Amino acid sequence: MKQNMSEQDWLNLQLETLRCIEVQLCTVTLNQSEIVNKNQFEDLGISFIAEKGLAKLQNVQELYLELSENFFYEAGAMCLSFALGKNLKILKINLYSNMVGDIGLKNLSKGFEQNQTLQKLSLILDQTYIANQGISELGSSLQKLPKLQILFLSLSYYYINDEGITKFGESLEQCQNLQNLNAQLQANKIKFEGEYNFSQSLKNCSKFTILKLYVQFNAVTQIERKLLNQIAMKSKQLVKFLFVNVLPV
Repeated sequence: MKQNMSEQDWLNLQLETLRCIEVQLCTVTLNQSEIVNKNQFEDLGISFIAEKGLAKLQNVQELYLELSENFFYEAGAMCLSFALGKNLKILKINLYSNMVGDIGLKNLSKGFEQNQTLQKLSLILDQTYIANQGISELGSSLQKLPKLQILFLSLSYYYINDEGITKFGESLEQCQNLQNLNAQLQANKIKFEGEYNFSQSLKNCSKFTILKLYVQFNAVTQIERKLLNQIAMKSKQLVKFLFVNVLPV
């Protein structure tokens, strides 16, 4: 890539790449590290790619969006949600270190709901200003995806507390075909009650074959952590999937 390539020229180049109409797999990279002149894309750049490129790809079944470390706000999330199509089976979105917020995640989640064929969803949302409302809205959308089997969610280093994680767990209970969950929720504001409620919801997810939870550096004391481990040991479901190993003392 040439050093003097402008942001608009680079966006046009990406758009030309998206014009292969019959593709079934598409990767779009707009993270800062890919751009030699270190531009950071705002909502306008995201909407340009979404509306002019992604929205025209009707046959894409696998979509990978690397959008970390930009100035991506709730408006960009809304544009992106409209462009996700309706035939996706695999979707990965990396929005690490953007300003998505609760409203942005709500907007984006509506786009997930359009894809009733979605089987695998990977969301990297660390440091995106998301709290209880956002994770609750995400859960509400996920429970409307009848074919969802695999969920990877990284949502660390922000303000999710007991209320948010409890509602999210209740939504996961309704995901009847969910088999594989990897939830990375470190360094939020979750206390004993929230972790306990979340674990009780996961007990009701009968089809799990892989369960990985990372909840370190929340607001749980050492004594409470030991109690949570003891509770997990009494559950055949949680012990079977090594829940106790991801709630370290």
